Amino acid sequence: MGRQATSLAAATGVAQGLLALLYILAARGSGPEALGSAVSAVALATAGVGFIDFGTNSHWVREIARGTLSLGEFSSRLTGKIVAATGLAAVWTTLMLLFDRNSLSWTAGPIMLCLLINQSLQVSLRAAARGELVAIAILSDRMVALSLFAVLTVAHFNGAAVIWVCLCCGSVTASVVGFRLTKRTLRPNLRAAARINPWRGASFYGLATLANTSQALDLPVLSLAGGATAAGIYGAVNRWTQPMSLLANAFSTAAAPLISRAGNIVDAWKHLRKAMWMLAAAIVLSGGIAVASPLIIELLLGASYEDSIAALRLLAVATIFSIVAQPLSVVLQSLGRDRFVAGVLAGAVLIQLALVMALGSQLRATGAAISYLVVEVLQFIAMGIGAYVEYRRGRVDGV
Repeated sequence: MGRQATSLAAATGVAQGLLALLYILAARGSGPEALGSAVSAVALATAGVGFIDFGTNSHWVREIARGTLSLGEFSSRLTGKIVAATGLAAVWTTLMLLFDRNSLSWTAGPIMLCLLINQSLQVSLRAAARGELVAIAILSDRMVALSLFAVLTVAHFNGAAVIWVCLCCGSVTASVVGFRLTKRTLRPNLRAAARINPWRGASFYGLATLANTSQALDLPVLSLAGGATAAGIYGAVNRWTQPMSLLANAFSTAAAPLISRAGNIVDAWKHLRKAMWMLAAAIVLSGGIAVASPLIIELLLGASYEDSIAALRLLAVATIFSIVAQPLSVVLQSLGRDRFVAGVLAGAVLIQLALVMALGSQLRATGAAISYLVVEVLQFIAMGIGAYVEYRRGRVDGV
């Protein structure tokens, strides 16, 4: 558990640092409005992946780890999902090019498809607890994306306009790397017939995934409520706390198959405690960003993004609650409490988007950050209560 989580933590931390650097470089070479259009498309793509995936990846990891999902059935489900995603991406891109060609909204289609394939081809590695191999795929994604961005900007392409190209190429590279690193006995057959409904059995995982990815819609909603400039101010910093969040995600990813096999929190604790230091480190880093946000904005973005200071500080504080709540939600899902998790996350995201719409028109980027803080606190409380109930149940069963 410790080695797997550390590998994933290092990879995701570096990867999100590289993504933040890409956004910083794009922000310095483009105005807030252009950047707002680009990052809104990325947010739409991220939400699209959640809608189409519908929790299948997490569900498949749990079932493969338990030994209840065969390679043949997994291959058939994976093929079906990729076929559906390809069709939806093509429809979206065509419609946006026809009716909204002056914006970058059409780029959400190819970004979504490439990202979905990338994540789906990591399922076998994650179920086998091969976090170090997943880490290699993750790093290859961001390194290719940033390298290509550097080449294109040197060639005088507009930074905001080529973000989508870089992200797509990075995801394609990671897909190939992840597939090749998977053992042949675990590698899905991508030519399998799509005879089985890929979303079968994943309904509550799906609802939870939709809720999580729908949080990315705060940017488009803010753009609608407060304008593209507000979205650019917020979008320039809203991913800067992701390295800390993804430390928690690395912990959760490594823990999920182990918890599924253990069956309760008490028995899984001996594995979980080996990597608890990552959550503590992420909390400390988030606190540091909250304190140093004025200096960070001044050094990295300049005076034109001064309004991002308050947003970054609030996002960093919210991330502290998220760092604890996210692993708790994965623990509960791995123990079969996916219905409870889905209900909490769905309610939270509805509150968040409603608050962004209400506060975004007046407080703009700061309003979006306040909305995020509110829902993270609510999720922290709810997941904590759920985990405590499971802990008590595990103690009773152990006796």
